[in-house]
Amino acid sequence: MKPKNYLGLTSIDSLKLSFNIDEVDIIDSKLLDHKITQVVNTITGEIEQEKPIQLNSIKHQYEEYQIHFAINKLFGEERVVVLINSKLLESDYMNGVSMKNIEIVYNRLMEANIFHISFYDFLSKGMVSDIDIKKDVEFSSTEEFDKMTKVLDNSTIAQRRKDKGSNRFAEKENKGIEWNSRTKSSHAHPFLKIYHKGIESKHSKNYEFFNRYLELDSINNVVRVEATIKNFSTQGAKYGFVDNSLQSLLNKSSIELNEIIDHSVLSNLERRIKDAKPKTLKEYSPTDMILFQSLSLHIQNHHSIDQVISYLIKPLESVAKSRMKKKLLAIYESEIKGEIAEIKSRNISGFFNSIGWK
Repeated sequence: MKPKNYLGLTSIDSLKLSFNIDEVDIIDSKLLDHKITQVVNTITGEIEQEKPIQLNSIKHQYEEYQIHFAINKLFGEERVVVLINSKLLESDYMNGVSMKNIEIVYNRLMEANIFHISFYDFLSKGMVSDIDIKKDVEFSSTEEFDKMTKVLDNSTIAQRRKDKGSNRFAEKENKGIEWNSRTKSSHAHPFLKIYHKGIESKHSKNYEFFNRYLELDSINNVVRVEATIKNFSTQGAKYGFVDNSLQSLLNKSSIELNEIIDHSVLSNLERRIKDAKPKTLKEYSPTDMILFQSLSLHIQNHHSIDQVISYLIKPLESVAKSRMKKKLLAIYESEIKGEIAEIKSRNISGFFNSIGWK
């Protein structure tokens, strides 16, 4: 099993990359095609309707995924556009796109033989927009994940507009929460999504890709946090970008990219109220300490408290049995039950810390 070096690191999941059409060599002429269907009046010969069926675009099929190439008007000029996705990294998908692996992305794009540009110009002349940034963390319990998203939902900053605020989803095959609209993301109302990547990998439309390139069991407990820079011209400068070249984006460290996630979290959630510090274990007599240790051992082995107490008091007579049951219940209620709740609380609290909710 591969080491999970990607956990806790922020990288790029996807982006739109474009080049001035004069800066690239078009290899596949179909990218230049502009095809339409026509409805023609057979009596008069008049064209009554035209409908485009291919507007300067190609979807290239790789093994279990597609990459979209197109020619669009962007930045006031005709540009070749590529929708880059970390799927191009294939077995290294979970690492996300970074300066360390961008040459792999470049080589796979060039292998498609749609267009050609040098690697140097790919980095320096490629202009980025619609950037999705991701961070993966582990969260062991699906049940606690649902509780965690409910806490986040209840802690969302109130919004007046219907297209702002949170949208929680807790279906069996799709779990998570998102804020605002990806297509309308702004610095003031940034898009943010937190979802269970382990569940998605097994049940989404991308299952065949995940099954082919990843060890699915290794991401069972992975939760992904995503933030978006939609409009680079208005958001980029606020996040400290000098320009919108691919090289400038890739020069950002994981820590700098994580600041975008932190901003998105704090822009959508009320200030966090942290739990009070739990109490410490009381002083017990040697006998009570043995009872405490016995209860703890059985419960850690996944026995219910009722099963444990029944087992421990079974040899006793009725009066002693009643007294011992009360004592065992008191120890459980005051120490062990609280400790179990505390561990669950620490798990959720640790996750909140990892996504930057303060």
